Amino acid sequence: MQKRTARIAAPVAAAGIVAAALSGCAGGGTGGSGDGPVELTYWTWSAATAAAVDVWNEQNPDIQVETVDMGRAEEQTAKLLAAVRVDEGPDLFQSEYHTVPSYAVSDVALDITELLPDIEAGFTESVWNLVNLDGASYAVPVDLAPMVMYYRTDILESAGVEVPTTWDEYRAAGEAITAMDPSITMTVFPPSDFGFFTGLAQQVGSSWYEVDGGEWSVNVNSDADKKVAEYWDGLVREGIVDASVWWTPEWTEQLATGKIATFPVGAWLAGSLGDLANPDDFAKWQVAPLPTWEEGDPTGFMGGSAAAVAATSDHPEEAAEFLAWLASDPEAAAAMVEGGEYPASVAGQEALTGAPQEGIGGDQADFYDVISTVASDTASVTWGPNVVAVSTSFRDELGRALQSGGSFADALDTVQEFAVEDLEAQGFEVK
Repeated sequence: MQKRTARIAAPVAAAGIVAAALSGCAGGGTGGSGDGPVELTYWTWSAATAAAVDVWNEQNPDIQVETVDMGRAEEQTAKLLAAVRVDEGPDLFQSEYHTVPSYAVSDVALDITELLPDIEAGFTESVWNLVNLDGASYAVPVDLAPMVMYYRTDILESAGVEVPTTWDEYRAAGEAITAMDPSITMTVFPPSDFGFFTGLAQQVGSSWYEVDGGEWSVNVNSDADKKVAEYWDGLVREGIVDASVWWTPEWTEQLATGKIATFPVGAWLAGSLGDLANPDDFAKWQVAPLPTWEEGDPTGFMGGSAAAVAATSDHPEEAAEFLAWLASDPEAAAAMVEGGEYPASVAGQEALTGAPQEGIGGDQADFYDVISTVASDTASVTWGPNVVAVSTSFRDELGRALQSGGSFADALDTVQEFAVEDLEAQGFEVK
């Protein structure tokens, strides 16, 4: 499964706007000992993070951070777990939001609640909840990927449909587009990507996990999840949307040749569109809020990442100080934006208001306004310690349903059974 941080194609001008707007929030490093600077190692797969680290190192000679490029999120996880077991892990590491609980319960991520008692105020409640587990904080949000809808203006106009604002309108628009040109699909449903599905289901109240006092509950087949599963199952069966894996040559060809009308997806897609779309078509893409079931529905997440202090760090205070800077400093935010990632902090998001997005939508003037409005009202989500295994079960069961003609909703029942049994097998208490 392709993993993403909240990568967007951010112009240098927008990065400058962030730096100017956040200039009152800057923090600096503390002094090191007389033996030389404190040296921290940070495992990450993000080039934008590495650029931010360069800024920190220039400003903080007493606390120096070295980034280690881990390639991809999946490649880091196994290496990190192995390194921590032999007490050779890094001081800091990047984490996808859904893996934070796994790192917490396996004693890989340090509880930083007391180290950073005031930082929570810089984030919305739902974003901070992504790094909080049963009342304790194990990471700091860095970049965010609220779900939005990218759409081809020319395709919708040719079909005579408005930009859909509800899922009923989305289905109707897809029917009109398919009737106009059967070779064009409304979107591509990726059965192998649980993040796509969960982000959509979060909009109507889905959260696959809850934890209270160490006792877990699992809700993969909730009414909200089944509602979304039945909707997308219908779109696929009716030929309104395709169902296939993203990032394949076939998918890329569809995108490049104008055969995909919309993408409900994390905000990060703008950066990929610039690389994948036909250059003549890039300006035909624009962004809008995700369609809703009911007015006022929040949006879900598809991607984004946090940063954590590793339990193996000999310098947790200095590591936490760096995290506080990464999450709130204007120059850190500017470096992240210039590297194509959307900031998780409220101040970082507000600083982008009014900044155009180069290329997409012909430099869509309200691009960041749309993203920040969506990001201000996101769903509250809790992930669990076995979500990686459950995501594999989800991929397998939806794949079987597609091949056999079974229903997506029934597939969720099977995934639910696996999720509970797997948690219990690992010794967790499950309601």
